[in-house]
Amino acid sequence: MKKEILILCLIFNSIVQFAQTGNVIISSESGELISVSINGVKQNQTPMANVEITGLKAPSAAITVNFENITLGSTNGTVNVIAGHELTYKMKKNNAQWQFILFDDVTLNNPKIGGLADPIKGGLQPQPASGQIETTSTSVTQPNNTLASATISPASGCGVAMTTAAFAAAKSAIVPAASEVSKLKVAKQIAQNNCLSPTQITDVMQMLTLDGSKLDFTKFAYDHTSDKSNYTNVINGLNSESTKKELSNFIESKKTQ
Repeated sequence: MKKEILILCLIFNSIVQFAQTGNVIISSESGELISVSINGVKQNQTPMANVEITGLKAPSAAITVNFENITLGSTNGTVNVIAGHELTYKMKKNNAQWQFILFDDVTLNNPKIGGLADPIKGGLQPQPASGQIETTSTSVTQPNNTLASATISPASGCGVAMTTAAFAAAKSAIVPAASEVSKLKVAKQIAQNNCLSPTQITDVMQMLTLDGSKLDFTKFAYDHTSDKSNYTNVINGLNSESTKKELSNFIESKKTQ
């Protein structure tokens, strides 16, 4: 009886805490790598294009962003925090000043108790440190209950791409209402454990919102595509000219390796 009461108290406290805090995602405009500090505390040790900070107290947080490319400088500001919501701010330069533009607002329907639910594996997984995206080794089950395996061939690709049915099942794990960071994480898991055609990679890109996320995913997925010779087709899935150019340069650099 005491054990059940303790569990109920823990759940209640978690829900109360969830109701009082919110999450924030800071995204660079064109996939630039950034480090974020909240109230003076650094959130990500490795610079990345999208940084998620969880458990922030409403109504606001002081933020500092440093670019890995020092020529872009750094910026300070304050972002709003809404309890029970995940707000995505996109950095945009205006008159030589960086601004935090509210880009997306997602309601967090379920508190994260002890970890986050992995839409591919299911169940609760250990929660990564704030501001970091954790990519874990995960398998996507095919309709015949066999696991897709990808043997990387640097010259041409990983072999045969996923079947239409298997790809549709895997893609359904990228929940449209999920946060950008969560969608990017699942997209990388699918690519890591399967062989995707350039068309399939473009389809996954369209489920991401930010160009920085799309660029991050396409770079990651390059070693998991069935047709590297036509990977340039993926470039058209990006929006800004800067990210298109960066992916094009990335593909060219991979060809010489």
